[in-house]
Amino acid sequence: MGGLCSLPCNPSNHKPEVRAGDQNGWISDNLQDSQVVPAMLHALFDSHPDMLFIVDMQDRIVAANSIGLKSLGYRRQNIDGQPIHMLVPAAQRERHAVQTRNYFKYPSSRPMGSGIDLSICDAAGNEYPADVTLWPFSAGDVHYVLVICRRMDEELAHRQRQIHALVEVPEATR
Repeated sequence: MGGLCSLPCNPSNHKPEVRAGDQNGWISDNLQDSQVVPAMLHALFDSHPDMLFIVDMQDRIVAANSIGLKSLGYRRQNIDGQPIHMLVPAAQRERHAVQTRNYFKYPSSRPMGSGIDLSICDAAGNEYPADVTLWPFSAGDVHYVLVICRRMDEELAHRQRQIHALVEVPEATR
């Protein structure tokens, strides 16, 4: 076993070893072939229903899926190599740049901002509530972060803020 999948695979029949309660994803060995992986990766990335952006450790956008470009009204030449905070409302960009630098010191997979109102900004400057998840990964010695962004409608964003307010315990009561 090797390559992309570090999950248990049975090489004799290319089916995952299933344990009781095991719901881990897997990729069979034959799909880990060096000719299959790039096509599979491209298909997964570009067909994903959420906006996807890949950011390098210098805070630059190095990839975006078609949903991300279309949803925010960008073309590749307008976004490629630009800092990720260009997708954040102007009033929040400076703070976001500091938070991004801090995140890159100790990157981890996590949803952003528990109870924080997050917004993304399209090419025309319109702001939309968003749900954002970060997923760091490495390719050799080069490190990246996959930014998964879902645009939420106002009603859903309001409900999410209400839930976070109910769930979070004020610091004074801790």
